[in-house]
Amino acid sequence: MSSPSGPQQPFTDNQQQFPPPAGQPGQFPPPGGDPNQGGFPPPQGGGFQPAAPQPPRRGGGWGKRIAGIVATLLVLGGIFAVTTYLNRDAASKAKVGDCVSQEGSDELKVVECGSAEADFKVVGRVEDKTQAEAGISACGPFVDQGAEQAYWEGEQGKKGLVLCLGPVG
Repeated sequence: MSSPSGPQQPFTDNQQQFPPPAGQPGQFPPPGGDPNQGGFPPPQGGGFQPAAPQPPRRGGGWGKRIAGIVATLLVLGGIFAVTTYLNRDAASKAKVGDCVSQEGSDELKVVECGSAEADFKVVGRVEDKTQAEAGISACGPFVDQGAEQAYWEGEQGKKGLVLCLGPVG
C-alpha cells in the first residue's frame, strides 16, 4: 500500500532505527542498570503483588435468614398485641351479662356494669346475621330476658354479630 505522498522509501543506514542500538543518544537505559548512570532502579519488592485471597465467609447466610425470620415474627406479634389491646373493649368481645356504653351513633364499648358509663346490658348474642336480619326479630328469643334493642356489628353486605341489649339492672 502506498501513502498519499507516494511510495515509501526502503530503510537505509543513514536513517535512525527505533529503538536505537545500545549506547546511542536518545536511547533509554536498560532496566536494572546503575541508577547513577541514568538507568531505572530495579523494582523494589519484586513488582506488583497479587491481592491476598479473601477468607471464606462463615455463618453469614443462615444467621441472617434466622434473624430476619425472628424480626418478622416479632413485628407481626407486636401488631397482633397492639390490635388486641386496642380492641379489648370492642362490642364484638361483649358476652351475655356484660354492660356496654354507647360511643357515638354506631359504636359500643364494654364497660363495668357498676360504672356510670353503662348504658345497656347484653342479654343475648346472635352470630352470623346480616344487617337486615339484625332487627328486633334476631333478638326475639331474648325478649323474656329484657331485650329492648339490637346492635349489629359487621361488614356491609356480609354476616356479622347481633347484641341484644336490655336495661342495666
